Amino acid sequence: MSNDNSQATPPLSKQQLFAFFGMVVGMFMSVLDIQIVASSLSVIAAGLAASSD
Repeated sequence: MSNDNSQATPPLSKQQLFAFFGMVVGMFMSVLDIQIVASSLSVIAAGLAASSD
């Protein structure tokens, strides 16, 4: 027994695809920025002469 009442979703418009890929690039850049700062935090602190307190 199968139920064939499901509707196919319409294809995405170019504007929706552009917005989606813009969001993906933005999220990737955000994660990349967090990783860079996390890996060089000790160097940044040393450059600012900050203690770990």
